[in-house]
Amino acid sequence: MQERLYPSSVDEWDVETLEGLVEHSVAEDQYLEYKQYLRYPDHREPEPSKSEWRKDIEREFAAFANASGGVILFGMSDDIEYNPIEEPENEIGRHVIRSSLVENPVAIC
Repeated sequence: MQERLYPSSVDEWDVETLEGLVEHSVAEDQYLEYKQYLRYPDHREPEPSKSEWRKDIEREFAAFANASGGVILFGMSDDIEYNPIEEPENEIGRHVIRSSLVENPVAIC
């Protein structure tokens, strides 16, 4: 079995983990998926359409839920380039993002 270059438990992830993914060019695998955007970007080219983009995200969640779990890392492109998520416009959105992604990252295990 191949050793992972990142913790299997998202509770063990920190800034150094993210920096290590970039530094070692850790590619996506059956337990790790990169998504550049948390919500559909209006400026995205080339396409997919908003519905295709959404279906892709839903497929990733379903695949991890039906398999052995994994981590979907938003804010990282497939080319392993860090792309921070923009701050939501309203306070509720900011609170949700802060709570779920910064203080308590979520993994599907």
